[in-house]
Amino acid sequence: MVRTGQNPESLHDSIRELADHYGVTVRSVDTGRADPGQPALGSGDVFPMNTPSVAIVAETPVNGYSFGFAWHTLDRQYEIPNTILRAGSLGAADLRDFNVLVLPELSPGAMARLVGEDGLENIRSWIRQGGTLVALGSAVEFARDELGTLSLRSWYETAEGEGETAYEVPGAFFRGELNRDYWLSSGVPQGPFPFQIRSSRIYLAPDLPPSGSRRVVGTLDPEAPHLSGHVWPESLERLPGAVFAYEERLGQGRIIALTEDVNFRSYWRGGQRLFLNAVILGPSAP
Repeated sequence: MVRTGQNPESLHDSIRELADHYGVTVRSVDTGRADPGQPALGSGDVFPMNTPSVAIVAETPVNGYSFGFAWHTLDRQYEIPNTILRAGSLGAADLRDFNVLVLPELSPGAMARLVGEDGLENIRSWIRQGGTLVALGSAVEFARDELGTLSLRSWYETAEGEGETAYEVPGAFFRGELNRDYWLSSGVPQGPFPFQIRSSRIYLAPDLPPSGSRRVVGTLDPEAPHLSGHVWPESLERLPGAVFAYEERLGQGRIIALTEDVNFRSYWRGGQRLFLNAVILGPSAP
């Protein structure tokens, strides 16, 4: 992040310096009212921000490419300070210095064995005390199956999917739908949301009573979601309506599940918006 001079003349000078650095346009306001369709300052749609203190987990069994995508997005593209944590240290790491923990794609079982039960409980305890865990791609399986912190269902565990062969999507875009009333979709342009899939994972909403602690944020179009790229016929039958963005509260904290690596090769800026919202807004969101 840009650091302003030691003694800036005013807040306006600091904002001007940041705007020049990032090439953004700043428009001042002289009222708490908002344009039609926009949230008013001081309304329930506005919440105070806590500074995110971000840690990214790295090294085996974390996928090196996925770690690199996440680190490059934060550190190089958007200049968001972050700390790299070695996977082997999670079992005993003091996570209290962080309010965001990013888990890139990884091997769920290998990670659970590496950190052990004490390490798993260390992460759960940190979430309960207010931490935001951001799980990407296969890390969602780790959060669900090893940490036991997600109520998402796998299609392969349903009566329809049990015993079925998993067909991996080689890389294709699907039409998604976002809950526009939810903070995780903040800033995403209106209209269908293209979501890239590069796996065989298919998650469904929890089969549980409605609860404010569980929120489905993004699902694939239930009718004809395929936009482009190669897809097996079986995937075209199974994917409509699948969940791709989800939040679940645990104590004072939360888990944000993005079922694919939205930072893949840093060319899909729309997907990165969900990741950035999770990292930057997660520690403060209602």
